[in-house]
Amino acid sequence: MTLLTATQQALIDCLKAEGGRVDSVYDLAAKLGRPYRRVFDQVKKLAAEGYLTLSPGEQGGRRKTGIALAATTAGAPELSFNRIWSAAPEALPETTLIASVLAQPSFEDVLRLVLHYGLPKVRKVFQAMASAGDLQDWSLKESARTLANVEIGLARAA
Repeated sequence: MTLLTATQQALIDCLKAEGGRVDSVYDLAAKLGRPYRRVFDQVKKLAAEGYLTLSPGEQGGRRKTGIALAATTAGAPELSFNRIWSAAPEALPETTLIASVLAQPSFEDVLRLVLHYGLPKVRKVFQAMASAGDLQDWSLKESARTLANVEIGLARAA
C-alpha cells in the first residue's frame, strides 16, 4: 500500500466516521462536500490499492455502489510489538493504542499510526498527553520530533 494524500485520508476518515460503510459514491461525495467525479475517481483508486471494497448494486432502477473500508484499514495497524500485553491492539480504543505508542515511540510505529488514523488524530492525542503531563521528557521530545518528521515526509510525498 502507498502513502495516502490528504484528500484520500479525509475520504478514509469520513468512512470511519460513518461506521466504515456508505451506500454510494454520491452519499460519500455529499458528506465530504466534494464533486462526485473527484470522489468517484479516488474511490476507484483506493479500491484498486486495497483500502476499500466496492459492492455494486441497484436501487430504484439506478446503479449504486456501496463502499466499505477494507479489512486492513478497519482494525488496528500492525505495530512492531504489543505495548499493552493484556489486550490485543484490535481490542483497544484508538486513543489508548495511540497513547501507548507515543509513550514508547518508535519511528516505524508512529508512522503506522499516522498512516492508519491520520496525522490530526495522532497529534490531538499527543497534545492532550503533553498538556496533561502524561509523557516522560524523553518520550515527549522523541514523539514530537518523530511527528514533525512524519509530517514533513507526508508533505513532500503529496
